[in-house]
Amino acid sequence: MSASEDPSQSPADEPEPESGIDISVSGCTEPLADVLRRAAMLSLTSHGIRQGQLEIAIVEDDAMREQHARWMGEDSTTDSLAFDLRDEPDEGIVDGQLIACESVARRRAAAAGHDWRDELTLYVVHGCLHLCGFDDHEPDDSAEMHAEEDRVLVEMGLPPVFSRGEIEDEGASE
Repeated sequence: MSASEDPSQSPADEPEPESGIDISVSGCTEPLADVLRRAAMLSLTSHGIRQGQLEIAIVEDDAMREQHARWMGEDSTTDSLAFDLRDEPDEGIVDGQLIACESVARRRAAAAGHDWRDELTLYVVHGCLHLCGFDDHEPDDSAEMHAEEDRVLVEMGLPPVFSRGEIEDEGASE
């Protein structure tokens, strides 16, 4: 089942965990925004986040290139950027912003032969896991993060990405 098929259905029709997390999504249709909110909520609450706010912006290449250059010093587009806006680490609270690139999702999904909305959902899960403290700079950390991404996707009723071996971890930049 792809993210586009039925965003209102959870795999077991289980209620979402109670939380005080406000998640806003801009730059996409409301059905896709619902899927991305659900992916973010599951990613965050699975790791003890119960309150706070998260802004998710879906952008195209030009806007992502600009943000990537501004914040990371890289003059290229990338799949996603995550920003932890908390002044001090506080377990159980999120205050963050995610930027995910629809153009990158469309290209990578076409190359891999799956739905671009599922790819975009992966980017939101990935960014949320960064906000939960996951890192993917070292091989062992990257493997742990990818396994957690697959777990969240499967729990949402989507296919895993990394355990299928279809994506090599080539880095985030395009």
